[in-house]
Parts: sequence; C-alpha cells; structure tokens
Amino acid sequence: MRIRIKLPTGEFAGYYQAFAPPDQEDVCMNYILAHLLNLFTRCTVQLLYVNFVSLRDEFLVRRAVSSLPICENMHLEGRECRRDHNGILATTAVTKSYRSSSMVFTGKRVVDKLACTDRIDSMNSSWMTRESLLNLNCTNVILDRSIFIQSDLLAFLKKWQKTTDGSMERIKRMEIGVPNSVLPLDLKEVGGKPWSTKRRPQWFEDWDCCNGIDIKRADGEWCTVLQRPLNTFRFVVWKNLNNP
Repeated sequence: MRIRIKLPTGEFAGYYQAFAPPDQEDVCMNYILAHLLNLFTRCTVQLLYVNFVSLRDEFLVRRAVSSLPICENMHLEGRECRRDHNGILATTAVTKSYRSSSMVFTGKRVVDKLACTDRIDSMNSSWMTRESLLNLNCTNVILDRSIFIQSDLLAFLKKWQKTTDGSMERIKRMEIGVPNSVLPLDLKEVGGKPWSTKRRPQWFEDWDCCNGIDIKRADGEWCTVLQRPLNTFRFVVWKNLNNP
C-alpha cells in the first residue's frame, strides 16, 4: 500500500511506505499515516491506492487507513478488496474519483463517503443503494453488476428532471449494469420522446444515441436514456443545447 502526498504549494512529497511486524502492519501503518497528517496539516492526500493481491489476509486496510478522513482519489485493486471495501468508505471520504476492480458480489451497503466530482468506476456495484444513486453528482459514472431495480432508475430520472439547484449538475455520462428483467423502462411518465435531429446530435462522444429516449428537465436541459446493449442503462446529459 502506498499514499501519495501533495503539499499546499502543489509539489508532491512522494510516496510513503512502512515495514512492521507481520501481525501489526496495519496498526503501524495507521500510526504513521496519522503522524503524517498531523505533521503536514495543510496537505492533500491525492491518491489512496490499495492492491489487495499483494496483502496478507491478516492485514486490514480499513484499520490501516482509519486515520484518513478524506482523499481526492481512491483506487482499490484486486478481487479481495471486497473484504475491506465497506470499512474504507465508511471512514474515508472520496472527493474526485473512485475505482474498484473487484467483480465479486459484495452485498448491499450504506455508503455516505462517496462524494466524487470527476469519476466513479466500480466493476461490482452491488453495494450501491438507491440513496447513493440519487445523491451522485459526478461527471462520469460506471456502475457494473448493480442490483438496482426499475423503481430505482426511475427515481433517479425523476429527480434529475426536477432538480435545477446544481446538486446534479456535474452528471454528464453514466453507465449502469442492471439485473435481468429490469430493462426496458417505460419512460412515458417522465415525458420521454424519441430522438429528433432538430433537438440534438446523434452521437454523444462514442455512444450512438439514435435509439435513445430524450427527457427534458424543468430548466430546459435535455438528457438521453439508452437501454441497449442488454442489461445496460446509459444516461447522458446534453449541455447547452438551447433547443425547444
């Protein structure tokens, strides 16, 4: 495990590592981390990267980083990250980007520390609740292997449609893998309309949106919902179209 520190001047203090008795590595790591944060009171933890493949079973990452209240970016790599996933997010807030590469089912959890602004990329999102989904305000989101149901996705669309206070303004592109039978959604209740060339372009970056359904927000902004390929919910927001 390594932690990268950025000083208030913008310079990087480097990567910090530590060696300790095998049965106390996580405790010692936490002491060192707490000391560094106390020493560099104005520093920013830019990246918390954990490769679970290289860790022993006795090493508890949630214990090792329990002194870390916030970091900009978090990357949890390896199948076994499911062991400490909930504990880490319960104590450490993530403000910019989060990535987890574990595809193992991790169970439903309540997470209130995922406040990313830039990117969320989770290969297994079974831990995401409806509340977590509705509170997202992140530019790019990939949530694979979720356990969301139709009402969760419709609740998200309804909230976006009515929200004009900026609390969902960062959302630009979202892809969610959902269980069988969740799609297709009936988007009539949110005023869904087929694509019109007069309203928006066909392509959003590398996504072909010709088969998408468009939804208008209260302030006039448009989004498009794609329900292909199979079991994949895609959502994009068109900024500054200024179309009727």
